[in-house]
Amino acid sequence: MGPTKLIIHMTGLLLLAPQAPGTFPLHVLMPTEGQSGQPLHVAQLGWRSIQSECPNTTGYTFEPGGMFGKGICYFKIDGLSVALGEGGTPTSSILPPVGPFDVSYLHRVNPTWFGAMPGGQIRSRVSIYSGRALEGCPYASWTIGSTPGVNLPNVITWETTIPGPLLALTGTKLNQIGTPATVTIKPTPFTTSTIELFVRQEPEITPTTYPKPWIANHFHAFYDLLGYQSGEPRIIPYNGAATGLGCNKSQKLLLALPAPGTPTCMPVVGSPP
Repeated sequence: MGPTKLIIHMTGLLLLAPQAPGTFPLHVLMPTEGQSGQPLHVAQLGWRSIQSECPNTTGYTFEPGGMFGKGICYFKIDGLSVALGEGGTPTSSILPPVGPFDVSYLHRVNPTWFGAMPGGQIRSRVSIYSGRALEGCPYASWTIGSTPGVNLPNVITWETTIPGPLLALTGTKLNQIGTPATVTIKPTPFTTSTIELFVRQEPEITPTTYPKPWIANHFHAFYDLLGYQSGEPRIIPYNGAATGLGCNKSQKLLLALPAPGTPTCMPVVGSPP
């Protein structure tokens, strides 16, 4: 069997940082909330599925697709590190990807977070070993500083190819002394030449309302993670408004539109020292 195309859609409280500037893997860090006061988030990895094929066991959640076709079977990856795109050919030197806001303008990403013992500030991590960024999905435009009308992607979409079908995924437990334990994630057996995966970290409890114009207060969780102190400038996108730009079906499915807090679910990027 030939190479399989792997598409990875990502949204929510995610910080994307390369191992070194322009160098794979691209680490998708899922921070804990820190001092931000945000609701408790949950880190999940999902794939296209129907409900009967999504395991009815602890850690798995099925979300119907509705008008978008098949739903998504999600597995909770809190406390785990997952590798994707291994064996693929690196095709991008633009790492981190262009488009999301860079929160590392004063404080860089700690390389310790890329290892086996990242500490309690990192809830989960997905590491991508090959591929390139595709066009993202900017649901809203924002004012950043004094600049209005800045589109920031709510969904970052990544494409790579892997050798053969992806039949199983493994999560390695973080912060384990000695030989780390692993957890087998059991996706639906894939028979197509294209596999879509969905990575998100979103509030466990969806807010019922969200005031307008939108403000991306969850960015404080990123600044807390990076060690920004009181008095240091924290750039928070504000005055958000819907762009009217289109998202594809998979991006819409991941965003779970029209949940009130969806427009502020924006991943960011950063660079290590």
